[in-house]
Amino acid sequence: LRISFLDSSNGGLALNTSPTESLIQARKMSKSAPDIQEIKRILSPYLEGVWIHHAARLKYMKKVQRIQPSNNGEAWKVFDAEEKDFYTLKEIHRKNYETQREYEIAVYKEIRPLLSICDENDKSLLGVYLINLSKDMKTCYILTELSKGTLQEYIEYRELHRVDWKEPELEFVLWHIIDQVLKLKKLNIYHKDIRPGTIIISGKENHIKLADFTSSVTLSPEEVERAKNVENKARLQEYEPLMMDLFSAGLTVLQIVENNLRKEDWSEYLNDTFKDFYPTLFEPVKGLVDRKLVGKREHMAEETLTEEPDYSKWSKVEKRDPGTDFKYFKIQS
Repeated sequence: LRISFLDSSNGGLALNTSPTESLIQARKMSKSAPDIQEIKRILSPYLEGVWIHHAARLKYMKKVQRIQPSNNGEAWKVFDAEEKDFYTLKEIHRKNYETQREYEIAVYKEIRPLLSICDENDKSLLGVYLINLSKDMKTCYILTELSKGTLQEYIEYRELHRVDWKEPELEFVLWHIIDQVLKLKKLNIYHKDIRPGTIIISGKENHIKLADFTSSVTLSPEEVERAKNVENKARLQEYEPLMMDLFSAGLTVLQIVENNLRKEDWSEYLNDTFKDFYPTLFEPVKGLVDRKLVGKREHMAEETLTEEPDYSKWSKVEKRDPGTDFKYFKIQS
């Protein structure tokens, strides 16, 4: 098992795939990704149906704030003045890629999981409102729900105001992340980059949601099973993506209460400090981050979910006020 930790742009720990796996994924995608004309045809039914309203409104939306930079493009907070609604708009530009094929692969890799999420029509997953191409097909527009912010930003907000985390709050976050992971698994989607910076706090519903699917992979159960039989165990991350997502869910909880947790300190922190302050959560979190549980993660996660926490401990999120960020995002203990 090759696991590498990188400092993310927002100061958090990120789980990164190995160069070998990245190369394998790139080769597979280069063969399977459709060209830009085919991508346009794939999007056409959505643009004439579920996305027709936002397709018509896109040209009236104004960019009001740049959000965090993205590997594949730029992300903006946009506002529809007529409908008084905010969204997140991501743009992927052809000019940022050396070849047309690289651009097509980047676009398809970005939109493939979002199309599956849109088809599922589950409000607890990321809201996907529009994917469209410019007339010259040199820009791909992706419109999704606007969050109150990322979990990383909320961690920093609480640090600034010196608000300690209570165990029921951490339970709520952990169960929501696991619930997202298992729902995505049913769609054959594995996120592979779960960390506070890729988790959003929904602005419309009381949900924690996974966002930023740039690093995700789509693997059918048959593909996962076939890959498990290969002898090259160094490719574990490729055929055990569920294990990596659950591992990252546990690590995320540790990072919530210790924002600057370093790679070399997380194990000691889990077994000492975390155990003392969060005894009820200690066992499930330890199970998720214990790398010896390879092959048992899915069963363990399903067992853990049977003890679902009381979501009523969280207060309802107030209607979003554009002038505030987390002011009304409170948890009742």
